[in-house]
Amino acid sequence: SPVRNFGNAYGYDYIELVQAAKLGIPLDAEKAQLAQRAYEELVDQMAWAGDQKLGVKGLKSYLGDDGIKTRSTAAKLSALTNDALLAFLHGLFADVADATNDARQADTLVLPTKVRDYLVTRRMGSGDGTLTVMQHFMANDPYCKKVVTWNRLKNGGDDFKGTKQHVALAGKIDPMVLRQQIP
Repeated sequence: SPVRNFGNAYGYDYIELVQAAKLGIPLDAEKAQLAQRAYEELVDQMAWAGDQKLGVKGLKSYLGDDGIKTRSTAAKLSALTNDALLAFLHGLFADVADATNDARQADTLVLPTKVRDYLVTRRMGSGDGTLTVMQHFMANDPYCKKVVTWNRLKNGGDDFKGTKQHVALAGKIDPMVLRQQIP
């Protein structure tokens, strides 16, 4: 992938500088914080969708390749049984192994925050069990090492593959497979 330089700037106009000097007060960091947030949102958007004009590909263009698989549910999560939720999660990891003839195995589950929160609070059994669905999954899936959240996957990841459902992603997320470097 090509290397591109990105930057961000903010400033104070002459009137703001004079007022701050006359009043003896430091300029607040609000503009700096806004500039930083705008930059971080740009980086997050580019990590997902890339920038065609700059020739930078985003993760969205690699989804479905051998090492990174996605799934979305046809039904709301609350309509699924615990067994169906577990089958959904285990199947996602199995998709990676199957697509690569066991040459690669996913180790990371990436979920929208709302989905992760749902799975870490939904109880196994009749709802009064001691384990949550996520605890059960992590204890019984031999491949999943970590779960991370990324809200770019919510609502189908900007209508990824024509779905408005939340998308779950599994892949081997390490520098040999996937890396994003932002200075």
